[in-house]
Amino acid sequence: MAGYETKIRLHVKPHIGGVKLCDVTDDTLGDPYRLLESAPVPDGQGVGLGG
Repeated sequence: MAGYETKIRLHVKPHIGGVKLCDVTDDTLGDPYRLLESAPVPDGQGVGLGG
């Protein structure tokens, strides 16, 4: 559970944290997911989710 908390805090909340879960769609997730695949995230490792 702790691992998910970190991923949500670092990767999800900054992009769609203001969207209610019941309002999340494929379109809501598409652009942030593509960005996170390649953009460095603030986890201290300097790589995206795809890295």
